[in-house]
Amino acid sequence: MNKRLPLALVAVAALLGGCMGHHMPHGSGGAMGPRGEAMYANPLVSVKGGVIAVSPDPLVFTKDEKNVRITWRLGAGDLRFPENGIVIEGPRQDEIVDCKPGEGGREFSCLNRNTRPGKYKYTIRVMQDGKELRPRDPEITNLS
Repeated sequence: MNKRLPLALVAVAALLGGCMGHHMPHGSGGAMGPRGEAMYANPLVSVKGGVIAVSPDPLVFTKDEKNVRITWRLGAGDLRFPENGIVIEGPRQDEIVDCKPGEGGREFSCLNRNTRPGKYKYTIRVMQDGKELRPRDPEITNLS
């Protein structure tokens, strides 16, 4: 028996096992984070030096990801979303709907119907130590 064959089998098994870790379930909201959560449906909002950052940005959804609930979550610190924490901008405001705060102001969510392709600007507002920071205008992209 060829002594290299078992080593080759181990290498192939390791390669296939590594590929399995990158599988994305249908409708998951995009790329998977380190703990298996859907990153695009669960963006992290952080503040550094008084500047709001959203990760990932833009939020990207494929055509088969319909009716995805996007939930923005605040990072560490005395951060809260105000009542108007996420506001969808532009003329086609029927695509991303039902925006509301949750969990004591530490989360904010909207439903992305994703019925047609387009780029949707939104304004994100965050309070730090009781003061509203300068808003940020990231983007949600629905692919066709």
